[in-house]
Amino acid sequence: MLLASPLAVVEQLGLPASYELLEGDAQAVELVWRRFYAALLADAPARQDFDAVVDGYGRFQAEKALTAALQRRVEFALADARGLVAASVPPFGELCPDFASFDEPQAALLDDGALRQQLLVAAQTLGRASQPSFSAKGRELEIALTQGDVSAVLAALLTLAGTPRKFGDKVAGIEHVRDAQAQVARVLAAQQQHEAWLYQQRMARLTRVLMNEFSALKRERGWIDMNDVERAALHLLADPVLGGWVQERLDARIRHLLIDEFQDTNPLQWQALHAWLSGYAGSGGGAP
Repeated sequence: MLLASPLAVVEQLGLPASYELLEGDAQAVELVWRRFYAALLADAPARQDFDAVVDGYGRFQAEKALTAALQRRVEFALADARGLVAASVPPFGELCPDFASFDEPQAALLDDGALRQQLLVAAQTLGRASQPSFSAKGRELEIALTQGDVSAVLAALLTLAGTPRKFGDKVAGIEHVRDAQAQVARVLAAQQQHEAWLYQQRMARLTRVLMNEFSALKRERGWIDMNDVERAALHLLADPVLGGWVQERLDARIRHLLIDEFQDTNPLQWQALHAWLSGYAGSGGGAP
């Protein structure tokens, strides 16, 4: 089908007019990394994205995630074209509108507003507790607020797991402490959402760079893979004019269609099949 496709279609899909079909993409994947890192050196924002991901998760995990994204490049491209990738992880401001005015949620802990006053009251309440471990946390919280140490503020009121520390019910004014803990837990959850959003956005941008370099490598080498063939099939079958031309050619050669291992059909294959078979809807296919 691809050999008989109009040249304009081949060009529109970014495929070489004369090509070699790759049975597997291992060779292309191995060669693309040098191009990818060269692209990062030439693109400061992309390099910053990669450095941030490596700083947070390590180089091995960063490359592992990008390799996995490249293996799912068809699904990524289809979703990205519809804006689904960018919207798949919402920013913290959508989930916690009261923190939306801050660049990041944890800045709310140090802002000279109602939350800070609530934290100061909690620090004073704990500081007056007769239990030494409770009063120590009150002093820690007060010092953390004074020094602007966000991590120390969190540690004074929450455990390493992010759950509220247990303070005795007999502490006078314990409700102020519990309210402060609930607010700090909300800030922590919003901060985690923010970090997940940052990671997702960076990985999406890096995946686009990697996919662009992968496509450029294949064009230079005159390679196409099965993903390209499937993408071309979808393009042809979904086009209102070309789809009829393709169906005519298929009708002349195919009387029965058997789909083996249908559960393994990927989104691109399914869309191509749907575009083809939907043309027969209402044509008597359900007649006895």
